[in-house]
Amino acid sequence: MIRSHVAATDADRLRIQMSSIAPVIAEVVAEVKEKLPDLLEATPMDDPESARFRLFDSISTFLKNASTDTPLVLMLEDLHWSDKPSLMLLEFVARELANTKIMVVGNYRDMELNRRHPLSVTLGDLTRERLFERVVLRGLQKHDVQRFIEIAAGIEPPTALVDAVHTQTEGNPLFVTETVRLLIQEGDITAGRATKGGTTSWEIRIPEGVREVIGRRLDRLSERCNEVLTIAAVVGRQFRFSVLKQLVEDTSEGQLLDALDESLSARIVEDLPDEVGFYQFTHASMQETLMGELSAARRVRLHARIAEALESSYGDEADDHAPELAGHFAEAESILGAEKAVHYSVVAGERALDINGLDDAEPYFRQARTLKKRRPEDEYTARILHGLGRVLSWRTNLEDKQEGWDLLAAAFDI
Repeated sequence: MIRSHVAATDADRLRIQMSSIAPVIAEVVAEVKEKLPDLLEATPMDDPESARFRLFDSISTFLKNASTDTPLVLMLEDLHWSDKPSLMLLEFVARELANTKIMVVGNYRDMELNRRHPLSVTLGDLTRERLFERVVLRGLQKHDVQRFIEIAAGIEPPTALVDAVHTQTEGNPLFVTETVRLLIQEGDITAGRATKGGTTSWEIRIPEGVREVIGRRLDRLSERCNEVLTIAAVVGRQFRFSVLKQLVEDTSEGQLLDALDESLSARIVEDLPDEVGFYQFTHASMQETLMGELSAARRVRLHARIAEALESSYGDEADDHAPELAGHFAEAESILGAEKAVHYSVVAGERALDINGLDDAEPYFRQARTLKKRRPEDEYTARILHGLGRVLSWRTNLEDKQEGWDLLAAAFDI
């Protein structure tokens, strides 16, 4: 959101809105530095908690400053996928919104949550402080489904079709959308042929869940398009043409573009405005469905190819993409070994400590420590223990603190 605002705001106005906090925000939003090239570097901070507070306070201050010119509405989608540090930032910003012209609108699937989910904790804290209003969105009613089919298909839908779609999707908007698209693609939106048992082909053709709906939509695409999308799914929710070109075998650049155009037409993927050749699956379930169809062995081999292709693509800037590379190299450890997985995990952890604080750094150091087990101690062993020691030594729990100090001492010895 800050990136979008920076792109749409002239440098002089941006300088006023950000004032002294611009160097801090530039650490996480590189476009600020591009817009204001004369910025000084932010003063380094050894205390991760203080660094995180400074970052959160800077973002909050910037949003408040920006809202003095024009009201802001910040849209946060799929909060159930947020990590803990992101939710901590949301809580911080929410507490600073009083007397500002800012509205934050977030959505999430309550079926994805349990009481231990980080978002459940955040919502509980915000509820206690009366900082938000919850709006429960139920499934679409039958008349909503009827109207949706009218708009999507350009027809006046028969009652039996509306009943079939509503009953078998339970009004779930995503299920309804995908189901109607499938019926349109298959040319069966107005047929509804009678079958044995008194049902109609609508009821037989409409799958019970969205995964089946998406699977049926994928089946209508060419074999080459499915192969390209499968590789893209392992790359991630977002992927670049330049990376796919290195990964898809026996396919020319023109054929690859044709496959992507086919998936764009079917609305399986969408263009991202940030750059040419940058794509995203329209819904995470699309990516998950494709991933779920892969065998474990093929998935590992794909991760190995993707890791090497991405590293080659990033070149000297590979360390700037350490979190992404750490994931792929770790998944491909059985093929590529642990050396690079450890390297990128450590770099990702150290950079997370420097910028975002403790919580998002810990998984990288723990991953690196697991990968390094049963291997000789070296510089990376010390960096892993040092990073994990820093994380744990800032905990309030005395047992964690002691473990953190022990790890720091072990790192020092190495």
